[in-house]
Amino acid sequence: MRAILTDRNFTTYWLATLVSNAGTFMQGIGVPFILYRLTRSNTWVGASVFASLVPSLLVGPAAGIMTDRLSRRLVLLWANVIQAGSAVGMWVLAAVGELTPWRIVALLAIAGIGAGFQYSAAQSIVVLLVPREHLVSALRLNSLGFTGARALGPAAAGLVLDTWGPTTTFAVNALSFVAVIAALMTLRVGGVPPPPTGESFLGQFLSGVHYVWQRPAMRLIVITAFVTALLAQSVVQLAAGIAEEIYDVGPSALGLLVTVFGLGSISGILVLVVTGDRRRRSRVSFTGLVLYGSATVLCVVTTRYWVGLLAFFLMGSAHVLNGVTLNTTMQVHVDEEYRGRAVSMYLMALLGGMPIGALLSGRVGDLVGLRPTIAAGGTLLLVYCAYLAWRTDRLAIFDEIPSSHSPSSGSDRG
Repeated sequence: MRAILTDRNFTTYWLATLVSNAGTFMQGIGVPFILYRLTRSNTWVGASVFASLVPSLLVGPAAGIMTDRLSRRLVLLWANVIQAGSAVGMWVLAAVGELTPWRIVALLAIAGIGAGFQYSAAQSIVVLLVPREHLVSALRLNSLGFTGARALGPAAAGLVLDTWGPTTTFAVNALSFVAVIAALMTLRVGGVPPPPTGESFLGQFLSGVHYVWQRPAMRLIVITAFVTALLAQSVVQLAAGIAEEIYDVGPSALGLLVTVFGLGSISGILVLVVTGDRRRRSRVSFTGLVLYGSATVLCVVTTRYWVGLLAFFLMGSAHVLNGVTLNTTMQVHVDEEYRGRAVSMYLMALLGGMPIGALLSGRVGDLVGLRPTIAAGGTLLLVYCAYLAWRTDRLAIFDEIPSSHSPSSGSDRG
């Protein structure tokens, strides 16, 4: 990784996306905070997550095909321009006191469209920025940067919310897009898009689905990503309700709760950086899954705030260990011809699981309480871990070396 960071082209891109993604995740904490304050409803909080992620899910097929067929730099550039426009709108409306729940949802939906095109291209562009011998480390570092932003954003949001309020989180997010747009305008990207195949849009998408689904490792990555997003990743989005309903604490304590999640994520990043390739991907991912399920249950088994802080720290660590490993494994196994579509399927699993989980958890939480709702999600994730231990030897397939002739992990040109 030290060698990669000496590459000015890659480092410029990596730092710019780190700043921009951190701003986006900062806003992701500010939105639930202000929505819960406006409505006192976990259902509205879940709806905001649904509105921001479902558009990304719906444009996923198109995003994957465009990533494979067009300039990834230009796809990223315009995707960020769309998100910047939404962020500025959120900032201005908050500053003049005109933010309403419906306006928030509408702006999040617009940003979600841009994000849907960004995700696939951002994960696929790395292969064009570094030499082949540095690819695995670059992919891991790119995943760490994205996940690190997911840690830094909430951590910073906790401090900003307590000191300046949610409007500042919207302002920081809007300004953060300047960095990534400027970087993309100057980025040097190798490779050219492949020539048109003559295959229809639907045909290209279905061939990508077939490619992923015929490879057990990739299929398991997609399923595991969806299950984790559905049962556990939406919990941090409900932190405002958890802080008030379970721990009976105020905004300052809520800020510390999401900050601790960020610190836990940073600890997971440090573990991955230090251990490097000395730990098998299967063991790292499986450990993250078990830790995620256990911490999700832990955060609601008691009303003691310090237990909640510990649980959110562990959830942050688990999120990194599992998420980065799944992403890196997918990238290592995929062939370049299908990279955009394969990555988009992985991201669609995440973007499908999180909004469904957040909306269901918010609605059920309003009906029966957040404690049994979240505990049920964590328990089901642990049941899934038991299934993986029984049927897949704790994800051992992730450690196989890809073969260009094997349908389990390699190329499929026909």
